[in-house]
Amino acid sequence: MKQVYWIWLSQCFHTGSNLPAELCKALGGAEEIFRTEPGNFPPIQGLRKDHLEALGNKDLSAAQRVWEQCRALKIGVLTWEDPRYPQRLRHIYGPPMVLYYLGDLSLLHQPVSIGMVGSRSSSLYGMNAASVLSYQLALQGIVVVSGCAVGGDSRAHDGALRAGGMTIGVEACGLDVNYPADNTKLRRAIARKGLLLSELEPGQRPSSKYFSVRNRLISGLSDGVVVVEAPQRSGCLLTARLAVEQSRDLFCVPPRDIFSRQCSGVVEFLRDGAKPVFGVEDILNEYRERLEGADLRIPTPPAGKTPVQAASSVSENPNSSQSFQEDLPPVSKEAVTSLSGIPQKVYQALCGTMQANELAELTQEDAGKVIAALTELELDGLVRQLGGGRYEKR
Repeated sequence: MKQVYWIWLSQCFHTGSNLPAELCKALGGAEEIFRTEPGNFPPIQGLRKDHLEALGNKDLSAAQRVWEQCRALKIGVLTWEDPRYPQRLRHIYGPPMVLYYLGDLSLLHQPVSIGMVGSRSSSLYGMNAASVLSYQLALQGIVVVSGCAVGGDSRAHDGALRAGGMTIGVEACGLDVNYPADNTKLRRAIARKGLLLSELEPGQRPSSKYFSVRNRLISGLSDGVVVVEAPQRSGCLLTARLAVEQSRDLFCVPPRDIFSRQCSGVVEFLRDGAKPVFGVEDILNEYRERLEGADLRIPTPPAGKTPVQAASSVSENPNSSQSFQEDLPPVSKEAVTSLSGIPQKVYQALCGTMQANELAELTQEDAGKVIAALTELELDGLVRQLGGGRYEKR
């Protein structure tokens, strides 16, 4: 299978590298690159000795195992040379050579796609905005793209699905990895009614480095990106900056409170010229001509409900669990007793609902290590992440 060569090529470089695309432009494709000896590669800026050593390793067994694993898991493999590969990604910096997917690939080729991003600790206002705007966009046949995280991302996907519309979830882990655990039901719904994508092989667990490179795909797959709510250091601000670099339209939902730190990042972009979104028309007006001449997949809205009623299912308590939370298997004693190190300290310190900084103070551990431990505990099904950046034991 030619797909194995593309998996091999992606394994030769770090995630997000632009070098595979440069090599393809020079040599033609993954198989041609595979058959090129290290001494015969053209001079390409940034191509180092360690890259040449990786390219010189002609063992395809690791790539073959990934391909076979995808077949066993029924995960699709979409490569750079496939005509179904999204044109929107071909021209970004560092396009992935391989996309792993579950769902409907036709969503990659719809006339208009809008990225919807927000903080994991979004307020009730932010979550409602993400949900309602996504619902209303989906009713117009627009694809909603987001990152499957808790908070604003989840509300964006949920709003589009409630409209019977189309949504793409871009993961920062392998598609077989259950993260975050509370979004299991949501991801299944996206795979069934929309499209789940990842450039990471099955089995890859989430890592901070993957979230940052994942964001370029959210913006790259979109014609415009809407930032719902974000503090200064939020990861979704990186998506917004990438959207500008990729010449995408940038929209921001005006803050409910101009003095709130939760909205400080949005204020900065609005000052710099981002388009304010006071309603869905502010987004639709930018793509009116394209929408009018397109063959759109318009869903049938739920009967008897206004868009706000149908889209907005957020509890009055912004720290409550998501409405689409799935019943998970009970916590096993073995999983708890097998804990050690920082995850054990964090789990023992977690009482009621707490934030990572509170746990860091209690355990006297670095905040970054505590967040990593919480991610591990969540993957193991021992804790769940709530709105507002809070965690609780399961």
